[in-house]
Amino acid sequence: IGVASRLGIALRQRWRMDEAVEVQRAALDAAQRLEDPVQVSRCEYALANALRSVGDYAASEGLLDSTLAYRMQSSGASSSEVLRVEGSRALLLVYRGEPKAALALLDDALARSEAAQGRPRWLQLQSTRALALVEAGQGEKAEALLASSDPEMSEAGGAWRVPHLIARARAAALEGRWEDATRYSREGITLQATLGSSLSVPMLDLLTQWSRALEERGQHEASIAVAASARQLRSQLLTSGDAGLSRSRPFERASRLLARLGD
Repeated sequence: IGVASRLGIALRQRWRMDEAVEVQRAALDAAQRLEDPVQVSRCEYALANALRSVGDYAASEGLLDSTLAYRMQSSGASSSEVLRVEGSRALLLVYRGEPKAALALLDDALARSEAAQGRPRWLQLQSTRALALVEAGQGEKAEALLASSDPEMSEAGGAWRVPHLIARARAAALEGRWEDATRYSREGITLQATLGSSLSVPMLDLLTQWSRALEERGQHEASIAVAASARQLRSQLLTSGDAGLSRSRPFERASRLLARLGD
């Protein structure tokens, strides 16, 4: 079960979404046959995240509710495990277009996170909160939140920082700060390449944000060049053999932005 669950997570990180759902579902079935409630809860959580990635929000929500109920009732469950599920539920609400509900959930989780276990989980929840603020059209508040956590996110580095930079680029664009949007997008692209994740939806997200920022700054030819790279990457992703990827919210958002940018 543990191997299958880790394989599913690895597939999701590589944006092979349909495969991830299949593997995580098999792991959950095995855990249920063994009647192991701890493994069932862990597999429910992993499958919920995979289903969110392919846009099956109702099924994802049901699994998150189930694993959250178990972890809150279990004496062996840590506060970190509970907060991890609440963070995933908040992200699901953002993906589903309910940023206000996500913010209400996060307020309580953030207060308990800092009191219970310090900064790492708190920073992760703050990133989700910033994304909810962006989706709610509150770019100024999102930017203030992201700026306050930027030093620690820079120190954390790696994959932790990429979603942070995507959120900063989107918050800057929401406020019309196109120079900042350009800077954050380029930094995220460089980091993604360093991580060996050039063929990914986050890279597509960053490229489309960069192209839009360049267009808004009047750098039409540069915008066209970046958009061409984004379209090439989008085509590569679509031919990767994974239909689930094209149903993910970030992919859909990038596709809409490319359509607006035109040729």
